[in-house]
Amino acid sequence: MEVTVYVASAFSKNQKGGNKAGIVLMEQPLNTNQKMEIARQLGYAETAFISTSETSDYFRIRLNTKSIIKAHTI
Repeated sequence: MEVTVYVASAFSKNQKGGNKAGIVLMEQPLNTNQKMEIARQLGYAETAFISTSETSDYFRIRLNTKSIIKAHTI
């Protein structure tokens, strides 16, 4: 399975330093194990998986560390 991963650098100037996080705009469903594996491979403190909500006009964001998942809807 191929996914596109973007990298955001928070608290940095010109993308140097800062806190890096992976961002995946989900074009296809990923199960929990796939998300955990992507987060583990990236090795960042957080990886965000962003998808559209099936029940509203909001986005669903799942934040993964290498071992923990937290879901937020914004």
